[in-house]
This record gives sequence, structure tokens and C-alpha cells, in this order.
Amino acid sequence: RQERWLLSNSEKKKWATFGTFYTVSQIDPPSATLVELDKQADLMQRVPSTRLLITGHTCNLGSYERNILIGQLRAEAAKAYLAKLGIDPRRILTQSLADFDPILPNTSEANRKVNRCIELTIFTE
Repeated sequence: RQERWLLSNSEKKKWATFGTFYTVSQIDPPSATLVELDKQADLMQRVPSTRLLITGHTCNLGSYERNILIGQLRAEAAKAYLAKLGIDPRRILTQSLADFDPILPNTSEANRKVNRCIELTIFTE
């Protein structure tokens, strides 16, 4: 299991849920992603000032329109899961980057699998 942590400044932390791969058209978070979302919910409950941006990613298979939609639906499904855990949905923004900002080049199936993920960006005050 891999995780990528990027610190852009003291108020923002960003990571992708590596190792929790979606299939090409899968919308609902895989079980390993749910574990990561559970951790995020715990943090958000302990630190009420945190906000979250969930970005849905896809590989480069499929049309532009379909990939934007799938990325957005992945992000929205993760948001809905956090809301079921008691996180106020107003604290969560979602977006889709589809295949525009891949983690790895979409040059092989192994790389495309890694690119099918959600990315969580935490903002604190």
C-alpha cells in the first residue's frame, strides 16, 4: 500500500488514496478507500475547523465527457459516505479532474489502475 503526501503549505495537506484502485467505471469507493475515509472522518470530527476537497480521477480510457462524470461521481460518493459518518457536507467540496492530472503516465494498465482514484486535500484554519 502506497500513499503520497504533498505539503504545499502549513494549512494544506494533500494525498491520493493509492492502493485503493477503482475499476474503469466503478463509482462507489473500494473497501480500502472506505478505511481511508473513516480515518478522514475521525480527523474531521476531532478538528472541526478542517475542510476537505475530494477530487475524482480516472485513467485515459473512455471519452472526455464520461471521464469527467465518473470522476465527479467518485468524489460525490466519497462525500456521501463521509456525510453518513456525521460529517457536515458543507465542509466538503468535490471536483473531477478526470484524466487531466494523472499520478502516473497512462502508458500501461498498471499505471491506469493507479490513476483511477480519489484525492483528498485537507484545509485547516
